[in-house]
Parts: sequence; structure tokens; C-alpha cells
Amino acid sequence: MKKQLFRLLISIALIIVIGCVSDDDDNDSVVSSRTTTDVVEIFPPDATTDASLNTSIYVTFNKAVEPTSMTANISGINCYGEIQVSKDVFSTCLNFVNSPTASNENTTYTVKPSSNLEKFTDYKLKIRYKYGQDSQGNPLTREKTSSFSTGDVTLSAGSGFTVSAISGNTSEDGAQASINVVLRFQPTTTVTLPVNSSDITEGTVTITELIFDTFSWNTSQTVTVTGADDSEFDGNQNYSIVLGVASSSDPAFDGQDPSDVAMINLENEVLQITSFQFLAANNTVLTSDALVYINQTNKTITAYVPIGTDVTALIPTFTINTGSVTPLSESAQNFTNPINYSVSLSGFVTQEYTIAVNEPVPPPDTQQTLCYDELGGTITCPSANNVIAQDGSYQTDPSPRFTAGSGVTAGTVTDNQTGLVWEQGSSADTVTPTYTWDDAPNYCASLNSAVLGGYTDWRLPNKTELSWIVKNEGTSPYINPVFIGTRGSHHWTSTSYTLNPSMAWHVAFQAGIVDIYLFKTSSNYIRCVRPYLGHAQNTTFVDNGDQTISDLKTGLMWQKCTQGQSGADCSEGNATSTTWTDALSYCETQIGSTGTLAGYSDWRLPNRNELESIVDYTKDTTPAIDTAMFPNTRSYGYWTSTTNVPTPTTAWFVHFSLGGSLDRYGKTTVSYYARCVR
Repeated sequence: MKKQLFRLLISIALIIVIGCVSDDDDNDSVVSSRTTTDVVEIFPPDATTDASLNTSIYVTFNKAVEPTSMTANISGINCYGEIQVSKDVFSTCLNFVNSPTASNENTTYTVKPSSNLEKFTDYKLKIRYKYGQDSQGNPLTREKTSSFSTGDVTLSAGSGFTVSAISGNTSEDGAQASINVVLRFQPTTTVTLPVNSSDITEGTVTITELIFDTFSWNTSQTVTVTGADDSEFDGNQNYSIVLGVASSSDPAFDGQDPSDVAMINLENEVLQITSFQFLAANNTVLTSDALVYINQTNKTITAYVPIGTDVTALIPTFTINTGSVTPLSESAQNFTNPINYSVSLSGFVTQEYTIAVNEPVPPPDTQQTLCYDELGGTITCPSANNVIAQDGSYQTDPSPRFTAGSGVTAGTVTDNQTGLVWEQGSSADTVTPTYTWDDAPNYCASLNSAVLGGYTDWRLPNKTELSWIVKNEGTSPYINPVFIGTRGSHHWTSTSYTLNPSMAWHVAFQAGIVDIYLFKTSSNYIRCVRPYLGHAQNTTFVDNGDQTISDLKTGLMWQKCTQGQSGADCSEGNATSTTWTDALSYCETQIGSTGTLAGYSDWRLPNRNELESIVDYTKDTTPAIDTAMFPNTRSYGYWTSTTNVPTPTTAWFVHFSLGGSLDRYGKTTVSYYARCVR
């Protein structure tokens, strides 16, 4: 047993001794250090075939090497030093502009040939280095050789960098562009490249220097440039991303100066007509300045003048932000048809504005001529400012309101108040009397194919248009008798119900209801119309700053806040709901005859067509109204001055929580809100 243990100990000792002994490649003496020095990278790499003529040469070791032990031939043609380059198997060697330069904590050494290498020439590279000691402490030397060949390329200044093309242009709106920068080959140490803009008034860079090290040298770095607004009309401006002079202990990169990147900063200033007016002081046909709406997006200007105004020699007054304009300001023009104005400036895109002068198109009359009390009894229509003056007190219907076509236009009806042309009949008297909502346009298309009335632009009417031909007088169906074959049941409109897109708006002429409680898959009647009225959505409200809102399209002026509210955002006070007769009295006498709202004394409760004109049925939220202009509007019913003729104890109201439906309730049994108009 003792002999076996002794043998085991002898074996372990031998293993330890053997593990400490190492022979070199040249059968040199035993090396005392466990980790020897070895070359891990050479540049140009072994077998390179297209080395540049002005390349630097470097070698990287796996451990630090004493700088004083690294030398190179810096004069003559002798093959001397630890780094040697030769084209004739080391009979002669190149000389270098410098002794080996250390970097990376003395693991990398770089030399630069004193002159360019020859084209298409084979070279050999020898690295001689001390890698350890023998058992007596004497240094041991090892050699490593490689070969490379040159091409015919001489790298220019900055050629150690690859710079991408610019991604686009910057602009004064803040648009950004970028470039990517990466090194073409691995450096021996860190490389720093300064970055800046040649003109910070045109563009700024997000980074002021790029830093590449021996590990991240081949990872692209992005320089982002943001356009700057100089607030000047100077057109598109040229500038540059300035890539400065690189700094590094690696002579292959130190002093390189990549080419700057040309940039263009696009001008964001556009030529504009900044104000446009028709002043009463310059136009004798006007009693007050015209209301004007400028749409800078579409480059349109719309002015509204009183009905009957002579527009053949109106004098506009306007301003532009720069440049010149034709026709000139304060030059009389005939605005019977729209006129184009051109704003121009050398180097800029000419801007064309279309100026149209329109007369407001008020909502058509409801065709209600009788007046009723709260109990449904017929009464003599009170005059304006009477406590119960109502819809029938205000007659605006032309005579006649509708005209049937004849000859070529036979089968059509013209609305003399709105200008719309209607189909005189309807789908009710055809082979296919009813259609789903999706199929309804096909019926109007059939009228176009038949060229009904000489027209080919028939279409489905929108909610407002179809509602406005309801006649609020007489018997069912509630429509002027010039229209033939009208059924009392539901008629489709083209307006989808935004709160539930599976439904669409319809008008029932049996009572004049405008509602949405029909799915698009149901079948209903159709009456087509042409061309477009333009009241599909009001976008021309103006806040007058005196608790009133003007609608430029209709010419109506509205009370901004609901009855009981006040303040710039209608947040003061409390909205007050009242009975129908109290709502009439509020508008006619409390703020109407007294002139307590903006100084006007002709306020009244709106009729059903007028109140419907401010409904925004494109909204998918409630209340269905422009809450920027009519803030704090209640998502509930608002009274109209129009009596529901089939049941005159009720009156019409607009429900702003249901997207603007028109329905009727008892004049004395329910309370709704009021908003006055003039």
C-alpha cells in the first residue's frame, strides 16, 4: 500500500513539472513564463492583393511589449529593426518616417513608409520580437512573416473613413437629414473626428465628434442635422456638414480630413396674402366691412357681402408678407366670378390665391306660415319682439319657393331659395322602389344614364339638404305638392351616422322627422338632387368677441353660450332649460328687445332649419357642434321656434347628443335649452 501511494505522488510531481516546461518553435530553451508574447494581427493582412500605396503598417500583440524593444529602419535600405518590409526577400528593406509608435497600452505598434509603395508589387513583412526568456533569463526572439501586394490606389486625405450619402435635405420647418460614418479599416488606437455645421443659422448637428475605437471601428455612427429657421426670405440655402481633421495616435488616421458633406436647407417661408378686406370706407356699395375668410391651406379667400350687393367694381385692401402681387391692392375688380391673385418673388414659388365674393345663403324657410300657442291652438302670428313670436312670424320664403321643370328639364324641381335642382318624382314609382343605403347611389346613377332633365350629376342628398325641403305645414306627406309620388316613409340621405357607422340619416315625410334609427341594410325610398349646396359642413364660423358667433356661409349671427351661461368659454353661470314658450320669450324679449346681447335687439329663437345649420354631423363625439365656437354646449335637446303641425301641442327640437336629430316633444311638458339667433 505504501509503494502504491509513493508511485502516485511521483506521477503527480512529474505532471506538474511537465506542465511548467515549454519548447519554442525553434527548439529554444525552456521558457520560464507561462504566457508568451505572440502576434495577433498584422496590417496589411497576410495575402492582401490591393494594399494602398500610402498605407501604414501596424502589428498588434496579445500582450504589452516594451516600447524600447521595438525599432525600425528610419534611414537607408538596411534591413534593421523589429518591423521590416522588403520587396526582395530582405536583401534590402524600406525605411520609415518614424520609429514604431505604441498604442493600445503598448500592444499595437505602427510605422509609416517614408515614401509611397510601388504599384502592383509584392512585399514581404517581417516582425521580430522578444517573446520570453530561457532558464538563465536570456531573452528569446521569434519572427513572424507575411506578404502583401499593392494595387494602384493611393488613399486620399480622409480615405480611412467611409461617409454615406446624405439622406435628404433639411428645411426651415425643422426637417432632419443624416449621414453615416464608419472607418474603412481597424485603427491601432482611438480615432476622434470633429463634426460641426458650416452655418448654424441653416442647420445644426446633434453630435460634435465621432469616436471610434479598436472594437467599434466598423460600426456606423450617425450624424443627424436639423434644419434651422432664419426667419428670412432667402430661398434655399447651401451649407455643409463639416467633417474636421481626425486626431489619433494611429498615424494611418491622424490628420485625415474627410470631405465635407454638402447640404441644402429648404426655405419654409411661403409667399402669402396675410390679410384681405373689402372696407366700407373704400366701397360705397357696402354699409359695413365685408366678412372675409382666408384659407391658407387651399389658398382661397372668400368674402361675404349683403344680398344684392353690386360686386362689379369692388376695391380690395390687402397685405402680403413679401414680394409683389397682381392685381394690385386697392384696384377695383369685377368679382362677379372668382379672381386669381398672384404673389411672386424671385427665387420663390409663385402663390396663386382664388378670391370669391359670395352672398350668404341663409337656410331656407321652413314653409310654416301659421302660428300656434302652447296648447296647439292656431293664433294670429305675433310680430317680432312679442313674447311668443315664432317661426310663422318670420316669412322668408320666395314666391314661388319651387318651380317644376318643363321641356328639356321636365321631371325636375328647382328650389328657388337654395338653387338646388331636385328629382320631381322618387324611387317609389319605379320597378325597384326601395334600396339599401349602399345601393342607393345606383338609383341616382340610373338618372344620370337617363340624362334626367338634361343633367348627368344626380346624387343622393345629404342630411341637411333633404331635411330642408320638409314643409312644416299642411298634411302628410309634409312636402310641397310640386313633388309627386312622395311616400310618407323613410328616405335615405348620403350622410352616415358617425356615432354608429352601421346606421345612416333618413328623413320621414310622414311627420318631417330627421333621424338615424335605421340600419344601412334596411330598404328605403330615394329622391335625388343636384348639384352641391355647400352646407354639408360649416367651416366659416367667426367669433366676434362679444358673445356672438357669425356664420359666414349663412349670414346668421348666433348667441355663443347657451341660455344661462356666460364668459369667454361659457363656463360662468349654469345652462338653463325651459319650456317652449319660455324659450321664445327669452330670445324675443329678455335679450332681444332689450339689446342686452352685443347691442342687437332682433334676437329670436331659431327655426328648425336654422338650428340644424350649425349641427356638425361629421363628429364622432358629442355634442354635435363646433365646441371651439360654441363651448360648453349641452349634449341634449335645444328648442326651435317651429311647431310640429301634425301635433301642434309639440314643437321641434335638435338633439345634439344624437348627432343632431330633429324630433318633437310637448311644448309644456318638457324642458330643453335655448340658443338665440339673428
